[in-house]
Amino acid sequence: GAALAGAAGDAAAHAYTRGCVTVDDMDDLEEFGATVAALDALGVRGAELEAIFRAAAAVYVVGDVAFVADGQDGSKVSPATQGALDTASKLLGVDAAALATALTHRVRETPEGSVTSPNDPAEATTLRHALAKSVFSKLFDWLVQRANAAFDVSAGRETQFIGVLDIFGFEDMATNGFEQVFINTTNEQLQKVFNDLVFEAEAEEYTREQIEWDKTAFPDNTPCIEMLTKRPTGILRLVDSECTRGHAASDGAKLVAKVNKAHAKSPFFEVCGPASVWRRKDGSRTEDSDFLVHHFAGPIVYTVASFVDKNRDALFGHVHDALHASSDALVSSCFPPREDAGASKKMTVANKYLSQLASLTGTLRESSTRFVRCIKTNSEKLPQKLDKPAVLGQLVCSGVMAALEVRRAGFPTRVLYREFVREFRAFTPRGAAVADPKALCAAMMQHPHVRERVPTASYRLGVSKLFMQSEVLYTLQSIRNAMLYPFVRRLQRWWIKLQGSILQRKLKRCGADLEAARAEASIKGVAAVAAVRDVLADAETARAAAAAAPSAEAIAPLRAAVAKAGKVVAAAVAKKEEAYRIRAEFLAEIDDAYSRCKALRAVANGLYAPRDAEGLGKACGGAEAQLGACRAELLTVASAWDQGVLALSGSQGPHSLRRAGTMASMRNVAAATQHVDTHEARRARLDAALGAVREAEALSARLLEKQRLLDEARREFQAALDGASERLAVIPVEQFIIQGIRAVSDAVVAAR
Repeated sequence: GAALAGAAGDAAAHAYTRGCVTVDDMDDLEEFGATVAALDALGVRGAELEAIFRAAAAVYVVGDVAFVADGQDGSKVSPATQGALDTASKLLGVDAAALATALTHRVRETPEGSVTSPNDPAEATTLRHALAKSVFSKLFDWLVQRANAAFDVSAGRETQFIGVLDIFGFEDMATNGFEQVFINTTNEQLQKVFNDLVFEAEAEEYTREQIEWDKTAFPDNTPCIEMLTKRPTGILRLVDSECTRGHAASDGAKLVAKVNKAHAKSPFFEVCGPASVWRRKDGSRTEDSDFLVHHFAGPIVYTVASFVDKNRDALFGHVHDALHASSDALVSSCFPPREDAGASKKMTVANKYLSQLASLTGTLRESSTRFVRCIKTNSEKLPQKLDKPAVLGQLVCSGVMAALEVRRAGFPTRVLYREFVREFRAFTPRGAAVADPKALCAAMMQHPHVRERVPTASYRLGVSKLFMQSEVLYTLQSIRNAMLYPFVRRLQRWWIKLQGSILQRKLKRCGADLEAARAEASIKGVAAVAAVRDVLADAETARAAAAAAPSAEAIAPLRAAVAKAGKVVAAAVAKKEEAYRIRAEFLAEIDDAYSRCKALRAVANGLYAPRDAEGLGKACGGAEAQLGACRAELLTVASAWDQGVLALSGSQGPHSLRRAGTMASMRNVAAATQHVDTHEARRARLDAALGAVREAEALSARLLEKQRLLDEARREFQAALDGASERLAVIPVEQFIIQGIRAVSDAVVAAR
């Protein structure tokens, strides 16, 4: 954990990742999570997972180690990068000093024993690259074995399996080097397997259908494969032979000169150079270090640079031993004890690759193989987007175009006799009564027009199918179309004539629907509405245009206009009916409020105090004025429909003067009344008027309560007077006079 934390940092600050830090459309955190999840599915967890990350981080960090000269021929680790060496050593589980010694020295195995010599900074740097490459390669091999072990859940050896070989196809980069030679050789070999499988399938089909065919018509890329891999002069074999020459090995232009000498006469090879006609992919001239191979998918120019060094790919024994001594179990297992020095010296990258390729092709030939071509439509992973140049490049590189050439060889088009007779029955001879589909098909192919353009050698009659060369089917279709064209023209003329009567019926139907909509608007009293008038006028204009030049293009807008008119008329009628319903409700409330005001006026007339009666009368008058304004407004809004109707017919019929006068009186009422457009505003005004009525009713209640209290006081006063009169009857006269004077004054005060 601590070592991994020490390896973390900015990717742009490390040598091996400085050139490419980010990738478009790729989230590093998401990719890391997917990688951990995939490893977890394989059972790689805990300490094993951390060991994998330590090894990968060691490759990441070891590239930062630099070397400086030490003495005349030696080298040592630069003090500035000693920290990177310590971190890489800790991640690999080896001693830092031992790793530094292994990188700055070379140990040669001789019959007399080991000879140690110092490496200069350039040689130490090359060995550092080899170390990083070897660790990463061994880690990859370990992961492959771990995945195979996770997938192999059977108790014993299974003879049946399902394998998936995922390969992009031929690669043609801006600069094609050592790796592209191997990739394209693999594709060339896989194309050979595909060609052989297609050839076998074609041979079985022709034999089953008893068809005679030319076996040499199918393409064969065996010479190209032999030029690349065959001993002793194959290109990869020549690179192998150079690896055995040590420091005297030829590379670059010298190696290309040997390749040119061996294969200059091959039709699959071209000599390149500044004076040649061949160009690189970017259009620049080729150099003496380039050569061209005509692959099955097309010509590809290769540039030879460090082919021999890359092919050796051998980590020196003393560095291998240092990694084998690692305290990390994963690193130690990736670098097991070395084999015999002679055997390992002969095992180059090309040897390993060719042996693995031979094993792969052998497995493919022994298996039931299916080919699936996957095409990436665009690099953004967006739907409904096709990058045509990229797709074409994939089709070429994946061998699809070449596969089409294989398929086109011989007789690629096969049609069952019954399907052919049904599709091309125009070729049937007159009076033919042949029951056998094969005999009928043979007679149809002898039709004069067919015999004139389709030679007999371009098709074969099988047992159940008609076999044709690639262009025959298109020729037959063109002959059939030319024969049927006069009949098609006749049918078109008949159809156009029929379409004329159909359009007339559609025009009449649309006219009837338009008149029905106009009648509905007139009956329901909405013909004066501006929207109704406009939509009916638009429909009438469309009908006139369609009647002037009947066609499907003219009928379509007419039908749409008529349908719209019907919807607008229906909506106007519904709106009018809703307005009338709301008006009836409002008028009922106003009439009820008028009745309540009338009752309040009766109450005002019965009040004793003239001032109270006047105040209650004014309150009733204000409420009645507001109710009157609401009533006048409702009547004005409701009469808007009738005003529109009168405006349309004001100058029509014998009663035009009466209608004009009625409309003038309605205009006067409307001008004298504030007009509110919305039901919500009218509702608010009516609520205000009803509130005034309720306030008048509240005032009436208070005044009635006041009058009731006054009546009670009067009754009490009268009772007091009656009691005083009874007592006066028994009181002496002189006392009565004195006390009476006092009582009367007190009673008057109390009454007041």
